[in-house]
Amino acid sequence: EAMDQGRPLLELVEQGIARPKTATDCVGIIVKELKDQANQGRIRLLVAVDSVNSLFGRTTIRKQDRSMAYGNELTLIHNVRKLVRNDWKGGAIVTAVREAAFLGFQGEKRDKRLHWTTHEDHPEYYHPIPEHVQAREQVFTPEALLGKEGVEHMDPYVPVLVQNYTEKEMESCLDYYTDRMW
Repeated sequence: EAMDQGRPLLELVEQGIARPKTATDCVGIIVKELKDQANQGRIRLLVAVDSVNSLFGRTTIRKQDRSMAYGNELTLIHNVRKLVRNDWKGGAIVTAVREAAFLGFQGEKRDKRLHWTTHEDHPEYYHPIPEHVQAREQVFTPEALLGKEGVEHMDPYVPVLVQNYTEKEMESCLDYYTDRMW
């Protein structure tokens, strides 16, 4: 299907919703348009992505051969990755990595008999999975969660450590959620 150039973006969004087979193409066009508008100085764009490391590793989606798909094999992920690439101006990219979103990288080696795990970028962290909890502080750094591909994709990558909530901050957040009936 085709859409004439110059049509409102809302029509493109509606087409993506109505025709799921073209939805990822619609997302790609919207991403391209947002980046173009930001580059021309017409808009200021903030891209905020939580669990950005999930864009660069294994997903929970299975392929037809029952193997796990990787982010670089999915069109929607490909389009979201375009937003976190530093090839546009007129805005900012803010991301967060999350340990819970880590499902492994392409090239990760597993020995299913012994239940050991390692990653080719971190061979010194080859350990039994039950001991995984003890190794977390060393393995789950932002660079380890993003992997080589993720750090290179987001270059220049500037990590900022954000501490856990204090008790007062946590209570304030919970009060806010209670007030909003979330």
